[in-house]
Amino acid sequence: MWSCQRTGVLVFVWAAVMSRGLALDISFRRVMHGAELTWEGDPVMYTSWVKCSAMCIRARCNLWSWAPAEGWCSLHSSFTPTSITYTPNPSVHTYVTLFPPYTDYTVLLGEDMTWQNATQVCSSVGAVLAYPSDLQWLKKIKKSFNLGGLFLGLSKNSLSDKYWRDESGKPFPDSAISWAKREPSQNAEALCTTLHANVKSCKCDKITTDSPFCKFQFD
Repeated sequence: MWSCQRTGVLVFVWAAVMSRGLALDISFRRVMHGAELTWEGDPVMYTSWVKCSAMCIRARCNLWSWAPAEGWCSLHSSFTPTSITYTPNPSVHTYVTLFPPYTDYTVLLGEDMTWQNATQVCSSVGAVLAYPSDLQWLKKIKKSFNLGGLFLGLSKNSLSDKYWRDESGKPFPDSAISWAKREPSQNAEALCTTLHANVKSCKCDKITTDSPFCKFQFD
């Protein structure tokens, strides 16, 4: 069953997804950062808003766009700043996948990137690279969507810093972080973090296949 909540320019859609035996709630938030996002390329088909969102659920897409006047629907399995334009286009509505019960987080899939690139990808849609307190929930998302790793918004300025800090500046001692074995690294350049089986430190400028885990900054 679908439900819809409209509050100003916000639109959320809820559904349940089964993946590898796990039930995962999904919602979508319309992206309204500066200007409506639009994609280059042709739409995939003529359909309704509800059917477009349902197709995204089935296809496990990361974002979807719908043009109400034409009924055009376009699904997107990847996201990079170069794949979108910021030309205002109120006739095209774009939605990004969120993961309840924390409906301000999303995973933005894209090309291979560094941790530094990941912060820019999040910023391009009005979000920040994030470090959630509920890592078990995040591991469920990672497993359900078959993701190798996720960049986290946890970093430090130098190896000598006593604390790691999240996207809000909140400090975390090593003992408060669910590190993988032999982590964190004592490499002076491994000042950023990623999640695989557990949290690992990484070089901020190393290119990997990990995806950005972002948190929207709602007004």
